[in-house]
Amino acid sequence: MTLFCQNLKFLFLVVLLCFISPKVFAVEYYELEVYGYQTANLHELEIENTSSVSSDDRETFTNRIFRSSMEFNYGISDRWELSTYLDYTKPVDDHAEYTAFRAHARTYFAEKDQLPVDLGLYFEVELPRNYRAKDVGLEIKPILEKDFSRWTIRLNPAVEFSHVAVPVGDNSKVVDPDGDVISSQTQDLSSDKVWIAEWGLSSSISYNFSEYFRPHLDWHLGFTDQSSLIMPSVDLKLAKDIKASIGAGFGLTPTTENRIVMARLEFESFLEGR
Repeated sequence: MTLFCQNLKFLFLVVLLCFISPKVFAVEYYELEVYGYQTANLHELEIENTSSVSSDDRETFTNRIFRSSMEFNYGISDRWELSTYLDYTKPVDDHAEYTAFRAHARTYFAEKDQLPVDLGLYFEVELPRNYRAKDVGLEIKPILEKDFSRWTIRLNPAVEFSHVAVPVGDNSKVVDPDGDVISSQTQDLSSDKVWIAEWGLSSSISYNFSEYFRPHLDWHLGFTDQSSLIMPSVDLKLAKDIKASIGAGFGLTPTTENRIVMARLEFESFLEGR
């Protein structure tokens, strides 16, 4: 009964956090992943590509954007991993171009089920190509995970500090820090830059059928622009060292890209014997 009450309290906290989260930054379309608390193992190398096609047109799928992120992840210990990312963007009828370089460090605090909630921590540094709009972003993301039999709930609240430009003559407006499709001709970006702090939340609930098949429902919230994206997805283990994920996202607000199709492919290897 005590364990049941603890689980019930945790579920109530999850629901409460989803509804009272502060108004925060935009959805991160390059990743669309809710992290679990556990990291890569020592000397484990993961090479991963996440690609998506999205549209903000609610009638057709013509006004689309292709995004791709290449990730190299390495376990430097049994509790720490380091990753680097190269992000690319291709608007419709345009060429693919390099968008940003990102790097993250991730760790966890205790072995599985030693704490009431499994806890991890994620740090990320972003260096965008469009440095005139945003020259650096620093993100801190606590990771919370809890199992209920075959069910798993994950929460990734986040805070990001960005150094962004303020247009000359209108200090009340900050240039879009994502800088995906930004025009230097319509904004004077020669002004001083300011630090802004933004908050966010991604959540996931999954059902663990087996190590080969794991469906999950993810929810990404971004409240600066009132964006909200829900994404049913499935994780697949295709072979011993190859994993894949596929998902379809649906924007819940007018400012969210309306439809997204995402695919992720991951290859795992050990650089040294285990």
